[in-house]
Amino acid sequence: MPVIVVTRLRLKDAAFLDEFFTDAFIRSEPHLRISTRLDQYCDEVTFVDWEQDNPKLPDWQTSWRHLVADGKVADLTQPSAANQTRDFPPPVQAPPA
Repeated sequence: MPVIVVTRLRLKDAAFLDEFFTDAFIRSEPHLRISTRLDQYCDEVTFVDWEQDNPKLPDWQTSWRHLVADGKVADLTQPSAANQTRDFPPPVQAPPA
């Protein structure tokens, strides 16, 4: 049975974008190194996983619903107000064609 894993990270400041992605994708152990420093970059960090019957990737709305309903928040020293409550804005949807 496929397991879907979704991570939502909100950077404290857009100025961290280049440094964050450099840490996440260039070093040999990106998840190990960056996960210990998420507090430096982010004020919201939420993880969720679930099993589903088919291997099709979920749409953004479904992923958001899982994050809000069942997400586990990271313990941060300077979290946003929404970090603990998971009061995240829904994904933007394209207007109907």
